[in-house]
Amino acid sequence: MRDLRECVIPFPIQLSMETILQDQKVIGEEAKKAMKQILSDIQDGTFAKDWILENQAGRPHFLAMREEHAETLASKTGQDLRQKMGWKQVQDLDQAR
Repeated sequence: MRDLRECVIPFPIQLSMETILQDQKVIGEEAKKAMKQILSDIQDGTFAKDWILENQAGRPHFLAMREEHAETLASKTGQDLRQKMGWKQVQDLDQAR
């Protein structure tokens, strides 16, 4: 895949794209640090241990997070789009809650 900086693009658009590419990071340092910690938890078994304990306790944190997410605009929009698609397999995802 070619670097966007190598493409022939009209100057005003090119200037905007260069600003975006140079000045804004999609993933900042804080997110990178969090991802490294998550990877470490997976590699050292902390994540698995916590997941097993969560399931043994009846998944209270998981179910609370799922319920909280169900109220977000992204979740409601996804549910609405899946209903419009008419794919039974996809619709079953919403009923699995």
